[in-house]
Amino acid sequence: MVGRFIGLLLLSSSTFSLFYHNLRSNRRDLSKNPPAGVKGG
Repeated sequence: MVGRFIGLLLLSSSTFSLFYHNLRSNRRDLSKNPPAGVKGG
């Protein structure tokens, strides 16, 4: 049970780090060339 909990924790933390990295890269791309309708700022 403890092993399963640790595995779940590792999986969720790795997924969260991947999601956070994607979010940061997406935000950087948006700031680089914002889509039409979004005022640069």
